[in-house]
Amino acid sequence: MPNYLSRILVTLALLTGCLAFFEFTDADIWLQDRLYNFEQHRWLVDKQAALPRLLFYTGPKAIFITAAVVLILWLLLPQRWHPQQFKIPWPNRRLWFVLLCLAVVPAVIGAMKSRSDIYCPWAITRYGGEAPYLHFLDPLPPDLAPDCGRCFPAGHASGGFALLSLYYLFDRPRSRWLGLMIGLTCGWSMGLYQMFKGAHFLSHTIVTMLIAAFIVQVLARLLKIDAPLKVERA
Repeated sequence: MPNYLSRILVTLALLTGCLAFFEFTDADIWLQDRLYNFEQHRWLVDKQAALPRLLFYTGPKAIFITAAVVLILWLLLPQRWHPQQFKIPWPNRRLWFVLLCLAVVPAVIGAMKSRSDIYCPWAITRYGGEAPYLHFLDPLPPDLAPDCGRCFPAGHASGGFALLSLYYLFDRPRSRWLGLMIGLTCGWSMGLYQMFKGAHFLSHTIVTMLIAAFIVQVLARLLKIDAPLKVERA
């Protein structure tokens, strides 16, 4: 079996196992209880706190958008307009691939969120809201209309996990692992912030990571970006 296919199948297996685990356990509630102060009716992080919001919400969004716009301009402008003292060492094809992942991953996650019928922690009755807590496959109560809950998967973290595409930006194994760690760090820092302020459960973030990994791997195969690694020199 080709390596790319085995990686995709492993990712799908992990996604299936993750969905099953959180469907048949209350692990989400167990963890979220530890992030919520029931006496003070507040989350570990205040969603209005300026510094965490800048570092983990508005800041990353602004950086991603700015970097994407600059990179698109770089790729579209004629070569003679590029600063001679500044060169990007990666092929344009791989840079377009990263941009594609930054667009497709959040778009897919956003489309899934709009149809999930899953509520955010802060919206459920256990944490002071008015909505019921539902597992993925639980039927909607009769008094709730479809598409009323739109919190699953984790939309904000999807932008960070889209950077898993940086893995395919490089050839050398050491560099590829660095790209992978950048994607995981960005995705989890953004995802944990959302969990700490009651915007998402743990399952939302893990599922988002695995869906992002699946999309990135499929796009890499379709665009033939996942070429065999070159042997790294000692």
